[in-house]
Amino acid sequence: MLTRRNRPEIDASLTEEELRALLSVRNSEVAELRQRIRDLEFLGARFLSSASHAVMNPVTIIRSYLEIILSDLEGGLSTDQIEFVKTAHSATVTLNRIIDGVVELAALELGAADLEMATVGVNDVLGEVSGSHVPSVEAGGIEFSVSIPSNLPRVRADADRLKNAIGEILSNAVQSTPPGGRIEITAERRGADVVIGVTDSGRGIAEDQLDAVFEPFVRVPRKEGEPRRGAGLGLAVARRQIEAMGGRVTVSSQVGSGTIFEIVLPASTVDE
Repeated sequence: MLTRRNRPEIDASLTEEELRALLSVRNSEVAELRQRIRDLEFLGARFLSSASHAVMNPVTIIRSYLEIILSDLEGGLSTDQIEFVKTAHSATVTLNRIIDGVVELAALELGAADLEMATVGVNDVLGEVSGSHVPSVEAGGIEFSVSIPSNLPRVRADADRLKNAIGEILSNAVQSTPPGGRIEITAERRGADVVIGVTDSGRGIAEDQLDAVFEPFVRVPRKEGEPRRGAGLGLAVARRQIEAMGGRVTVSSQVGSGTIFEIVLPASTVDE
């Protein structure tokens, strides 16, 4: 436990030697505080990981039995009972995703994530991710375009985590864009980097909330009175996944004009 030490007051009568000693004490206190903060962050991440793993097993069992009921026993249930089971199953799937997100976030924070790094083709990744989001884009009445040059360099990345990060950002764009709006995915080389952009024409994010979108369990409202979906983990996990691969995620936005997320990864120097 940290204790507050009696700190000598600084006054003009102190000698140079006394000032140096005082500065040394202050520096020691700052170093101790920083280490304590790191220790607490580590313990918090480890607790989340352990707790999430403990919860995962019973949730998986519940989900499995609900799926068995829906697939094998549905004929013996009333309409209301079927709806109850479907609602419970949907809630369990959501809880499963939240637990997966917490486990991944904790692993990344602890530096314990087992990344499978390889030379990855960005064109293939973007094609797969954008294709999987076509139904939700069409359901939302949103114009969707993908602009990717054929000669785009490959990147060094964990392919599954890169897909997840792009998918989380794209899902966020879909939720934030009203019917008749527009979402565009782009990719280009900028110097030694490959930059993947997701641009939407949604309401945008206030400048003082831009940093908050990457914080765990923070859900920034996009429209007044609009229910906030999800647990606020998607963008937090996405940023940490990209950072673990040696890249970064940036966001710029203007209220009323939409938002631009960019994933920046070093272009691979290996030609495979």
